[in-house]
Amino acid sequence: MPNVLAQERSAYLRQHQANPVDWLPWGEAALKRAREFNKPILLSIGYSACHWCHVMARESFDDAGTAALMNDWFVNVKVDREERPDIDAIYIRALQAMGRRPGWPLTMFLTPDAKPFWGGTYFPSEERDGLPAFREVLKYVHEAYRSAPDANERKGQELVAELIKTGRSSRKALTSDAVTRIAEDLLANVDPNHGGLVGAPKFPYPALFRFLWNQGVRSTRADFQGAVVLTLDKIALGGLFDHVGGGFFRYAVDARWGIPHFEKMLYDNALLIALYSEVYRIHQKPIYREVVRRTVAWLLREMLVPNGGFACSLDAESDGKEGGYYCLTGNDVAHALGPAADAFRRRYFDSSTDFDGAKILNRSKEPSIHAEQADFIVQCDRLLAERGRRKPPHRDDKIVADWNGLAVAALADASIVFDEPAWRAAAENAFQFVANNMSSGGVIHHAWNDAPVGTASILDDYANMAHAGLKLFEITGNSRFRDLAIGWTDYCIAHFADPQGGFFYTPDTAQLLVARIRDGQDTVTPSGNGVMARVLSQLYYTTGEERYAKYAQSLFDVFAGEFESGSFLLASVLDAHQFKALAVQVTIVGERKDSRTKALWGIAQHSAPPDRAIVIVDTNEKLPAHHPAAGKIAPRREPIAFVCLGTTCSMPLSNPDKLEQALEGAHGPRSH
Repeated sequence: MPNVLAQERSAYLRQHQANPVDWLPWGEAALKRAREFNKPILLSIGYSACHWCHVMARESFDDAGTAALMNDWFVNVKVDREERPDIDAIYIRALQAMGRRPGWPLTMFLTPDAKPFWGGTYFPSEERDGLPAFREVLKYVHEAYRSAPDANERKGQELVAELIKTGRSSRKALTSDAVTRIAEDLLANVDPNHGGLVGAPKFPYPALFRFLWNQGVRSTRADFQGAVVLTLDKIALGGLFDHVGGGFFRYAVDARWGIPHFEKMLYDNALLIALYSEVYRIHQKPIYREVVRRTVAWLLREMLVPNGGFACSLDAESDGKEGGYYCLTGNDVAHALGPAADAFRRRYFDSSTDFDGAKILNRSKEPSIHAEQADFIVQCDRLLAERGRRKPPHRDDKIVADWNGLAVAALADASIVFDEPAWRAAAENAFQFVANNMSSGGVIHHAWNDAPVGTASILDDYANMAHAGLKLFEITGNSRFRDLAIGWTDYCIAHFADPQGGFFYTPDTAQLLVARIRDGQDTVTPSGNGVMARVLSQLYYTTGEERYAKYAQSLFDVFAGEFESGSFLLASVLDAHQFKALAVQVTIVGERKDSRTKALWGIAQHSAPPDRAIVIVDTNEKLPAHHPAAGKIAPRREPIAFVCLGTTCSMPLSNPDKLEQALEGAHGPRSH
């Protein structure tokens, strides 16, 4: 008989409905059962695209003997981390506090009142590779809890106290020299041969490399920019990028980007679209253009849900085989390419990475990545048609607000860089879906699966959707996008703000959580505090309201103590700090429908540096009183633009070429 997870909306929870484990979803019922029977909680957290989650389910959760031990000794709780990131964030940080490497599946043991006291990630059914067998883990934790429940309670209390304490630091001023030193620290950790951070597994970490790129442009440091270009080159050529179908896999298991872990996540692809698009503004490599175009094509083809939002992930497995959908055989190439197959094999296929009897296509042996590769693209399209005969991996149709915010912002940026109005339309549609269906009264529901799922919301939902709104306002001039961003930001200030500065991960309305944590470190996505700091700074430039600048500065102050250690993991907060200090304000005054206004607007969007705040003001509107160009606008017959940095503004510019020249010097060196 199916367990109670059969009634859940989460695809990941429903994947476990046939387990003989007496699973419960997170909630009062599970916590009540643990207290009544004085049993520890076995908390298992994963997500539907997670390969090792599936492996552990097949090896252990489907096994009747293992399930019997779990049911006898524990109250078993299953959580979808994409649906409940608030729960996941607490216990993933608890595992880190225990000195263990985090990951999924996350396996945590909690006291009956949900305090963590022991944990790990994947455990095999039989001891191997230094990992104990899962049954032995169950036995150890059961006996340890029975023999010393008070000691485990104290350990749980200490861990919770540590989580709450995380991020508290003395207030110190953050200087530009300190930011440069942190960027140099990040540069020292970049693999000089293959890009990315040194070592394996290799994650793309777009937030870190976006900071390094922006800092390179700000400081005209060609070495900062060069490390980002190297990383993007190697990713574009290697196995992390799906050359046949477009899109990026989650990470590579090796140091050369050769063998990916085959999950495709919305957040990785959104952030990499944005990063490649931004770097393409200066380094206009054809391969960057094709990577973005093919990734957006994949996004719109395989991840767009009929209602306009984007699904969260594609599974790593197809028919139970990791990477089975994506890898190529010689027969695949011959069947799809016909007479062109031999040349394709010699140039690309034979040198690609071997994996489980097939090949992971890459272009690492390319003699030059600067040339057009039209034939390769045509051949990949034919291979994609051949791939279409296979059973595709499972798609989790859950729509997640914060990841959709990342996708909207990325598509908005890319639509300008590559002059693709259809991409902007897709961005607007996804934004409108979240705004209309997942938000009301300033409250954003984190996840949607035919209806809002649960009551959880996190800082990242508000930060990323507000940032997306400001991006759309910048490229469309539609004030509705700005007004929604303001509403979400104000809600965040009211319900997420820490009196000491910065923002908690969860609102003051959150229930059944043992801690409210505050963190500024980026992971595979930029931190909510980092994105919100950028939003606050941009709202200050857009509206002139001092309170936004005050909250941004308070955030920078409270994290400043962590910057002293040179922590580049706070890259998004650092990036926002530099944006607030150095943003180039481009203000265009004119009728929005006037072709001359649009010409100035287009130049600003294409040519302004990464630290840009672009605003279009109708002739009958006034600039905010704080704006350096306020009071300088005289009645004119033609549209004009001002380029302002700090309190200094250019002369009024009506010629698009003159505006482009004024913006050109804001970029760093253009090495190719």
